[in-house]
Amino acid sequence: MNSKCTAKASDWAILWFANANGADAKTLEEITRLDLSGRGVIFMPTAEPFSRMKNLKYLDLSDNPEFFRTEEKEEQLQFAAMMGIDKEQK
Repeated sequence: MNSKCTAKASDWAILWFANANGADAKTLEEITRLDLSGRGVIFMPTAEPFSRMKNLKYLDLSDNPEFFRTEEKEEQLQFAAMMGIDKEQK
């Protein structure tokens, strides 16, 4: 099973991550700890589910480097990727 968030991440996916790490939550409101380290959180369509986690006390978002990229770094990465594609086509 893919353990990364996708553009279709939903309440079910967040509950799955919480329960995979020892929670016994049936709703988002019951989650107290959530480990999303390295889970590609940037692909979630919205952060709305977090607003319903009223009991959340611990949230691990480490290992999601896309949060910390500057716009300049993102442009550099996109340019490098395009250069690589261009070289492959030649």
